[in-house]
Amino acid sequence: YLNPIQARSLRELERILEDPVFFSLVLLDSNLGDGNGLDCLTKIRENETKNEFPPAFIVSMSGDPVETQKKMYGKQEIGEFLLKPFSKESLLEICEKFKEENEQL
Repeated sequence: YLNPIQARSLRELERILEDPVFFSLVLLDSNLGDGNGLDCLTKIRENETKNEFPPAFIVSMSGDPVETQKKMYGKQEIGEFLLKPFSKESLLEICEKFKEENEQL
């Protein structure tokens, strides 16, 4: 069961998070016009803490090298990194891995 929610900007994510929202899997673009992945991830983690939700599995998607992404996110937990452009198969592999690790969701 998937209930996708799409936010195309940090501002749109902030509007979505005005109400408690539980995310199990987040595909996070690390470069947005009005913020970056760290800004979004911070908002998502604040929502989780405030509402006592378990942390979402985060997939960072970027054209930047993985090491650059890791530096940007610092100590924030990122489940997987996808380097753009990525194949449909790469994304499906990550989703399948997430599904296997989170059968209870």
